[in-house]
Amino acid sequence: MKCLIWLACLWVTTVSVPGGEAAGGEEPGSLPTTRPIVIREDVHIRERVEWRNGQYEIHGNVVLHQGGELIVEDATVSLMCTYTRQFSFQWLGGRLVTHRVTIGGAMHEGVAYQTVFEIQSGAWESEDTTIRYSSGVCMGWQGLPVTFHATRLRKGPHPDSIIMSCAPADVVLRDSEFDISLSASAAGGGRGQLELPVDEPISRVFDETDLPGVRYRLELVNTTVSLWWIFLSGVSTAGPPAEIVLGECPRLIPCILAYNLQGTFSLPAPWPVPASASTHVTFGNLTLRTTGRTVRTWCWGLYLSGEQTDAVLQGPTSICELFLWEGRLVVAGDAGTYNSANACTTVEVGHRPVVGVGAAGELSPPESGKRAELVLRNVALGRFGAGDEIVGQITAHRNGSVRIEHARCAPLKLLTRDNGTITLSDVVEQGRLERVEIKE
Repeated sequence: MKCLIWLACLWVTTVSVPGGEAAGGEEPGSLPTTRPIVIREDVHIRERVEWRNGQYEIHGNVVLHQGGELIVEDATVSLMCTYTRQFSFQWLGGRLVTHRVTIGGAMHEGVAYQTVFEIQSGAWESEDTTIRYSSGVCMGWQGLPVTFHATRLRKGPHPDSIIMSCAPADVVLRDSEFDISLSASAAGGGRGQLELPVDEPISRVFDETDLPGVRYRLELVNTTVSLWWIFLSGVSTAGPPAEIVLGECPRLIPCILAYNLQGTFSLPAPWPVPASASTHVTFGNLTLRTTGRTVRTWCWGLYLSGEQTDAVLQGPTSICELFLWEGRLVVAGDAGTYNSANACTTVEVGHRPVVGVGAAGELSPPESGKRAELVLRNVALGRFGAGDEIVGQITAHRNGSVRIEHARCAPLKLLTRDNGTITLSDVVEQGRLERVEIKE
């Protein structure tokens, strides 16, 4: 759900090679299909381009502009990130067609570096496509037409999910196996109800009849989902009451997108205990309610914006992703413990030109002068499993500061941009903490 700044541009044409076509300065006729076709700049698609029968390694972004069409068949396309989401695929009105393709980020020296797919406007049509090393396929956050139709979509390593938003999108998955992130908005209040089975083929439609604030249409046809997420935007301290009632949801990660949130809150994990309990949790104007059917939530996502944000997340919890664009957030476990866990799949703090979370969940990038301060106290940060291919990542962008106090840390990348800062005190290191200063 992050937009990258597009830097050095490469105007892409096609050059014929045996068995396929390459983009960018390769000598025509000199490349066997087993040799990677390496592009070391951003790729901008402004016309029809065809890539076939090749391994494409791109050290940059792929941007599909209005009028551009990229046809990829019998190929592998890898964005060669050196940290997670360094590069991304972005649709700016263009069209991507993939047939018998593996596409996504890359693996280096046993570590997975994920890219992200951002369909801001345009279309993706796929058959027999595998997505790997991804932070998600994000659907239309700017209110522009978005289409994603996939047949036999498959999961490679670390694929994340198809991420719906509250903007219009037409998404159809047929005969596929992929995880899904639904979305709803609490900005206008209202009530929704969910039944989300796993590990069995389902055929159904998700739209405004299921959830408040929805303008997308998601159709699943004979498609199996093993993990569901739900992104709940428009959460605030003073908004009208909104309630989501959870039926059978055996694998669910709720994600809270809140604006100008204030006060002290908790997000218990696992929740509920036991899984068949009838209970509720309230966060701002949003209530999640269980009814005695099986619900299993073992972690949460948290995304905060608004310069008046001043919140405390108190007590034992488990957070998979955390964004703070403006304001101040303290995440604090119990004193003397590390019982507030954060896998650091991504932690991002401060200003960056990314998709933000306005009062209604629309695009609302923070102003460059706003400060963002995150305090992580009495916490366990990163992934502690032996041999985990994902290294946790914390990024302090412009005007962002991260203070880590009394923490136990697995391997982490600590990234700073512009005047962003990350400070540590009373930290037990159980893996390498690598500092990276990003210069753009």
